[in-house]
Order: sequence, then structure tokens, then C-alpha cells
Amino acid sequence: MSRWVDRLEKSLSSSKASVTEVEGGRAVAYPELLKGSERWAGIFSEFDRSFISVVLPNSIDYLEAN
Repeated sequence: MSRWVDRLEKSLSSSKASVTEVEGGRAVAYPELLKGSERWAGIFSEFDRSFISVVLPNSIDYLEAN
């Protein structure tokens, strides 16, 4: 793992801050968010990986302007 990822994990695991879910309005603490992302990473690591291009709705204006 990179040093950046190590620092991010250390920062998230000790933080008391939280983010709020858009749909449910529930506050999710950073350590809980980190555990959830690690769980999903384990699930997705079972699949073959390939790069795909994705254009998000909020990035269309940026693409058209440039």
C-alpha cells in the first residue's frame, strides 16, 4: 500500500467526524465508512479488473466546455 493510503486509513480510523447519507439522513462516522469500504474492496477483489470510462451527469458541462 502507498504511504498516502496508509495516512488516509490512520486519519479516518482516529477521526470523530462523520458524513451524512443523502438518502437516509443517517450520520456515518469515518471509521465506519472505512470499514465499509474495506468490506466492499474485499468483495470486488474477487472479480477480474479492467478500466472503464465513465461520464457522470455533473461532469458533462466540464467536458463540453473543454
